[in-house]
Amino acid sequence: MSTQVEASYELLTSDDVAVASQRPPVFDLAALASVAGMRDSRGCVPLDFCVPRKSEVAAPPGLDLSTLLVLAHVDGSASLRDIAERTRLALPRTIEAYLELVALGVLDPVE
Repeated sequence: MSTQVEASYELLTSDDVAVASQRPPVFDLAALASVAGMRDSRGCVPLDFCVPRKSEVAAPPGLDLSTLLVLAHVDGSASLRDIAERTRLALPRTIEAYLELVALGVLDPVE
């Protein structure tokens, strides 16, 4: 884990951690399947087709520019693939930023 991400985790409150730890188990399978470019065992599509949504948790200071760029493009209607195209970031980097933001509780996991 990068020093920057580690520092971000240290800034989380107990409430932030509680929100982030409530993700559904299916999310982990979808994340793994997405990175592998496959569907998970429940037939969920890879994360690049999923539409992220913001949670009520504010972004901690110190996030890198590409993660902030992804967050800025989360509008509740654009998929991660759309966000990657709009930001000109590689899709794997966009998904990585999304997973980081979910882990921090800033974005809600896709269900």
